[in-house]
Amino acid sequence: MVNTIIDAIASKLSSELGEGFTVYKERQEQGVNFPCFFIFLRSSNQKKMIGRRYFIEQKFTIEYHPGTDNKNSEIHDMVDRLNEILEYITAEGNLDRGTKMNCKVVNGILRFYVNYNFYVYKETEPIDVMESMNISSGIKK
Repeated sequence: MVNTIIDAIASKLSSELGEGFTVYKERQEQGVNFPCFFIFLRSSNQKKMIGRRYFIEQKFTIEYHPGTDNKNSEIHDMVDRLNEILEYITAEGNLDRGTKMNCKVVNGILRFYVNYNFYVYKETEPIDVMESMNISSGIKK
């Protein structure tokens, strides 16, 4: 499911921002085209609910590396755009809403944080049942 959400984030960024931005799903050491985005899973938590229901909280980091010399201005513009773009994504046909969106700027790089939370119902394999059973009872003397 994590890769599905990362793909959905990448697809939404590409479609909304156009061809001027490169989106990477893996860390690149060389050959990076600026401006660009890197998408990472920061953490994932699973909490058991009632029965076979689970609440999944997945926290993502989207790093934005600006491509001009006016880095601060470019970053400030991108914060507003990311708030709009990442509020809703479509993953596996489901509309997911981003929550707890916040950001910080570190060394000229925008780090945008967003959570995508959902419930899952885990199927269990059916248990084989006995077909028949003979019971005899009585009192021994």
